[in-house]
Amino acid sequence: YVDECVGHLLKDINLNNVQVIISGDHGYGWDYKRKYSMNSVWGFKTFYERITIPLILSKIKKKVGSGIHDSMSISATILELLNIKKHPTFLGKSIFKKGNDFCITEAGEPGYADPINHNLHYTITTNKYKLMTKLIKNKFEPLYLFNRVNDPYETKNLVHMNKYNKTIRFLTQKIVIHRKKIINSR
Repeated sequence: YVDECVGHLLKDINLNNVQVIISGDHGYGWDYKRKYSMNSVWGFKTFYERITIPLILSKIKKKVGSGIHDSMSISATILELLNIKKHPTFLGKSIFKKGNDFCITEAGEPGYADPINHNLHYTITTNKYKLMTKLIKNKFEPLYLFNRVNDPYETKNLVHMNKYNKTIRFLTQKIVIHRKKIINSR
């Protein structure tokens, strides 16, 4: 229905004088093939359907860069399209630039904004894998590993398969390196 409404909007306006940017602040909901009870577990809100954010641009003839783009990429893309210089502290990369090799998403436990004394959830996403972990005190507990190429809908959890132990250690180490300030403060 939304696609149909967007189609009517684009058809009814004069696109010669207007540039249309449509996005959202989160993914499209819950994949009902997944166990529904997981929907209420805060740290697991990084499944593809929760964090894949749409970005629709009209009249753009630029090529999208390879790599991982995160939610900051939406803001960076809009700033680039409007020729607005971004602040030097802003880390977002336009989708027209090469993205990152990985993206780390983090969340606290529901109702707790204290990253020192409560569990934290870290998800690291690469082009090939997504690893979802829980940091309890100073120890990472890997909970889900998905091969995003072979299993784009994240249905087969590989975390308990021994052949992926090296991948899990590598991805966990990336989290440790890039979130060391918060992890070391625990």
